[in-house]
Amino acid sequence: MSKILVDISQLSLKKYTGISYYLFSLLNNVDTNKRNSIILLSPFKVVPEGLLNSYKTEFWGIGKSFKKVNWFVTLKRNYLGYYFMHRMVNKINPDVFWGPSFVIPRSLNKKIKTFVHIHDTIIFNDRLNQHTDFKKKFLGSIFLSQVKYSILNSDFILTVSNSVANKIANLFPDKESKIEVLYPAVNRELFKPISNSSEILLKYNIDENFVLGINMKAERKNFVKLVNAFERVKQRGLLCIVGTLTSSEIEYGKKILGERFKYLGYVPENELPSIYSASNAVILPSEEEGFDLPAIEARACYVPVIASDIDVHREVLEDEADYFKLEDTKTLTKLINERLLNPKEVLKSKIIDKYSWEKSAKKLIELFEQ
Repeated sequence: MSKILVDISQLSLKKYTGISYYLFSLLNNVDTNKRNSIILLSPFKVVPEGLLNSYKTEFWGIGKSFKKVNWFVTLKRNYLGYYFMHRMVNKINPDVFWGPSFVIPRSLNKKIKTFVHIHDTIIFNDRLNQHTDFKKKFLGSIFLSQVKYSILNSDFILTVSNSVANKIANLFPDKESKIEVLYPAVNRELFKPISNSSEILLKYNIDENFVLGINMKAERKNFVKLVNAFERVKQRGLLCIVGTLTSSEIEYGKKILGERFKYLGYVPENELPSIYSASNAVILPSEEEGFDLPAIEARACYVPVIASDIDVHREVLEDEADYFKLEDTKTLTKLINERLLNPKEVLKSKIIDKYSWEKSAKKLIELFEQ
């Protein structure tokens, strides 16, 4: 098997969400017999416990672990990953280099086969030009140029859904034949229906029916639209949000909904299935996503889903969601009201079996071996 080098800078972060969760889950599900040929490349002398003893590791950059490294991961992605990291990669001289977070370094040895992972195409939206914050606009422009370079110069482009694959193909038609989809998944032993969530509900002080939103900090997640829709809901119940919100979003939720709004903050992964299972519905109102992992987390727990009618939700959820058009707040309000009015349903899922970390990890290794 080829010698494969993987950039695991994202696994330096304390809490695994999004890309870091995806990367860890794939690596954690690679067949143990295939791991001898994989080298993990980290900027810190720290490797996740679940991967520490089964993979070879190389370190570059700072060399020590930091409590807060988000700044470093961002800096590496925009600068260091392109102007310094290539030296270490060329020194190791792998057959394959995998950049799991949108980018590959510049100036790599041309004999090295490169795989870049594009999780969504949001960076290509016009919103970047609308930024009034100079710093965000400047860094965003650099990142955009690096993503374009990585797509144009990679041998393969990996992504997380056919929806994203189609958008990449439209933007870069010459690369269409080099795009491969590796779906995310959930831990089925953890994400499953929980019949009694009373202990968790007591911990978070939830004492009535509720609908749930997940990680709604980004503007495209439509938090304000969700709050405004819920304001018109006549049925008694709560809007609960798990994950990240800005301080201004929290203030807005409290201002508009008062005690009907609960911000739960970060919820440990082992408690999420209980929160999902206790909810009357999970609401996914995003205008754009690469995949939207809460969709299959909710369905693995047999929870009803209310989702914006966008391509990726249709792809992932098929007929296992109630859909509303992005501009149709009235329908969103109606769907929420119905879920709170009627008895909570347990809806078994037919789609969830097609999402498997083991299948995606196996496909990843097969691509590397080509």
